[in-house]
Amino acid sequence: MEGKNIRDLLNKIIWDPREDKQGYNITYKDRFAGEVDISFSQILEVDKKGMIVLGDTYIPFHRIKQVKKENEVVWGK
Repeated sequence: MEGKNIRDLLNKIIWDPREDKQGYNITYKDRFAGEVDISFSQILEVDKKGMIVLGDTYIPFHRIKQVKKENEVVWGK
C-alpha cells in the first residue's frame, strides 16, 4: 500500500469488507503531545482534508506520519 494516497488508503480500510479495521493503528503528529498512536477504530469520519476521531478531534492528513497493520508499516512518509 506504500505510495497510495492517505485518503484513499483510509477509505479502503473503512469500506473494503476484507479489511480488519481492528488491526490498524495510525501515528500522527500532535502540536502539543508529539507523535500519538491511535487505533483505527477511533476514526469516526474521513473527509477531503482529514479525519475526525473520538472526542471531536480533527486530524488533517498532513499530520499523519504512518499507518500500521498488525505492527507492520503499510503507509508512511
